[in-house]
Amino acid sequence: MSSRRSNQSNQKNQTKIKNQKPKLGQELIIDSEDTYKDLENVFYIHPSHLNMLKSLSSNQFNSVSIKNTNVDDLNAYNLINLYGKVQVGTNIEIIIYQPVLVLQMYDAKQIEANALYAGFSDIKINEITYVDDKTQRKMETLSVSFVKPERKIPNIEENKNNDNIESGKNSQMGSSKKGTRSSRRK
Repeated sequence: MSSRRSNQSNQKNQTKIKNQKPKLGQELIIDSEDTYKDLENVFYIHPSHLNMLKSLSSNQFNSVSIKNTNVDDLNAYNLINLYGKVQVGTNIEIIIYQPVLVLQMYDAKQIEANALYAGFSDIKINEITYVDDKTQRKMETLSVSFVKPERKIPNIEENKNNDNIESGKNSQMGSSKKGTRSSRRK
């Protein structure tokens, strides 16, 4: 009897997950506080589950809002996954979650670097006053916004490194082994 109940509850949970699939043109919200259950056209992800972005279909979201999320969760890997899930021209806005004023610009610059690495463009850092939905407390912080371009711009540093690696390979291929075991001991 209990196995029958558990099978029924598993079927209900699977139906819920199927119904929660994001639709094309939906807004993605990443937030540690889930207050978005009643909103239509919103797909919510908790920051601790950002690695699950890779399992979503490509080009689904036309708007992304990230708040109450630690900067460590917004690493380059997660932003690269996000890049594939948003449509061209999508505006992504990240509200810096850092109560220490001195560290806010540091976090913003870290997100800027990760966004550039992921291929986003038109990155802007703005000063804003954020109002917490729960406590209605105002906080002076920064906002980082960027856009998915039509074409991914190759990273300049990557190209320099690749050129150096290739030129290093070519010069090594033509040369012979330098020194023998006895000459290295000297």
